[in-house]
Amino acid sequence: MESTRVGRAVRLVPLTSPCNVKREKMLNTQNGKGINQVLTAERPWLNVNEFSMYTGYKKSYVYKLVHERAVPYHKRTGGKFLCFDKNEIDTWMMNNRMATKDELVSYAAGFVARNRVL
Repeated sequence: MESTRVGRAVRLVPLTSPCNVKREKMLNTQNGKGINQVLTAERPWLNVNEFSMYTGYKKSYVYKLVHERAVPYHKRTGGKFLCFDKNEIDTWMMNNRMATKDELVSYAAGFVARNRVL
């Protein structure tokens, strides 16, 4: 059983509920390809569907990222085919590291020590 919060109440959803089954099907198969096949493919690039499965983003959000030029992508000259380099995507996803609480405290202490007003 999986639990979900609905307001203040917690609702138990069986793992075989239609929502969970649909999510499992989406993760396991996309045009006959499972996520493991996408990750172990020989080619170094991903199409939009594979990028969506690889990152967990919806296709509409992927297109939004492309439109905003927020994600590295490649496009054939004059074509509509988008492709994404796996290595570039991995680097892009790892760029926005969030500092731990200890790192922030250390940074703040150093900042105060350097910028002390007398």
